[in-house]
Order: sequence, then structure tokens, then C-alpha cells
Amino acid sequence: RSEQDVQTVKFDINSNQSAVLQIVGKMSVDCHIAQSGVAINALVNTTFPVSGKLSVDLENKKHKLNIKAPDQTKELFVFTSDPFVYTEQKKVDPTADGQSIIHKMNILGKKIQKHPTQVHASFGREELGYEFSLDGKMISRLNKETTSPIQPLTGPIEFKLSAKPGLYPPTEADFELRQPTDE
Repeated sequence: RSEQDVQTVKFDINSNQSAVLQIVGKMSVDCHIAQSGVAINALVNTTFPVSGKLSVDLENKKHKLNIKAPDQTKELFVFTSDPFVYTEQKKVDPTADGQSIIHKMNILGKKIQKHPTQVHASFGREELGYEFSLDGKMISRLNKETTSPIQPLTGPIEFKLSAKPGLYPPTEADFELRQPTDE
């Protein structure tokens, strides 16, 4: 139908977008045959699950979005950081294949704090029908130990943001957008 204009466009959306970012930062002393230092391995993982329908009405300039609520727990954001010390010894033997020997030891922070500090906060269970929770574990300098390193070198860190159905969970959410008419 080449002579007719498009009036309405409808989409069904099912998506589970995710992104991962890993960063390794190293600070070291380098000699000719060895390198030694401290490093952090940080990992960020995000997930954005979306399922629903989108209707674009071009004639009436009215657009509708219907999003289905997930029925199970979803981790939306996860951050972990693992500090470690390392020594890398380079092979100096001319017949060697050029590989290095790496000794790695994780910094657990047991001498700074015996058990990690745990954080928990949640909201929306009753108000939104969907509970968003932030859970975290980390080694902190709560004991005011001045000789210990500062965060993030005190020990492992982990933070998780998750969403799960609350007290009266909605099955879907409707949004409507109307464009102003040009009159």
C-alpha cells in the first residue's frame, strides 16, 4: 500500500541487556628480573531486563508503553573489588620461553577486621509492590587502625542491587505519552 501513510507502529519487547566492565589496576616496583606491587581487580556487571509492548500512534500523536514486571528476583547491578599483592619473576635464562612466574596473594583484611562489615538497605516493598535491595560486604577501618591501608586496599568489596516482587507486586505498568498538537 504505497499510497497510505503509516498510522500505528507496534513493538513487542523482550530484552535482557547486560554490560560487564573489568578493570585491573596495578602499582608496582619494577627491577630487571622482578616486579612486585599491589593491584585491584574490579568488576562491574549490570543487567536491565525489560519485557513489554510499545505502541506508537502517529496519527493521534499518542504513544503507549506497557512493561511487564518480572516475577522473580533480578540482580540489576553487581560491583566487586579484590585487592591483591603480587610478584612477577621474569625468566632470565636465554633458553627459556620468555614466560614469567607470577605469585599472587589476595588481601583478605583479616588483621584489619575479623568479619566484613555488612550493609543492607531496601525500599519499595509495600509502596511500589517491588522491593529494591542493596547488599554489601567490605573490610573497613572501623577500628581506627591507622597503620592499615585505606579503602579499597583493605580487603574485598561486594555490592549488589537487586529487585524482587514485593508485598503486592504489579503484573505490569502502563505509561502514556501524548505529543502536543501543532495548531
